[in-house]
Amino acid sequence: IEQTRLTPRERLEAIPARVPGVEKAVQEVLTRYAFSLEKTGLPTNELQRHFSDKESRADMFRVANEYGDLMFSLLQALDNSHKGNSKFLRYLVI
Repeated sequence: IEQTRLTPRERLEAIPARVPGVEKAVQEVLTRYAFSLEKTGLPTNELQRHFSDKESRADMFRVANEYGDLMFSLLQALDNSHKGNSKFLRYLVI
């Protein structure tokens, strides 16, 4: 229940204390997450300008794809960190 009181950022920041070796992966996810929050927090007219600009739009989609790939890799690392036959990732997908 304590986890539900944390923000997504706080939950991510807490992972390295429980799972050694994922510090870099968590930091990379947090960097892309911050970029996404920054963009989605813009006023609508500014966000529309970013989407209207081809280069800016391509950059936003690139970062969004990196974020998705990095988050998936982090979930895989968390799943693999459990001893035995963990099905954590499977349960998240299904």
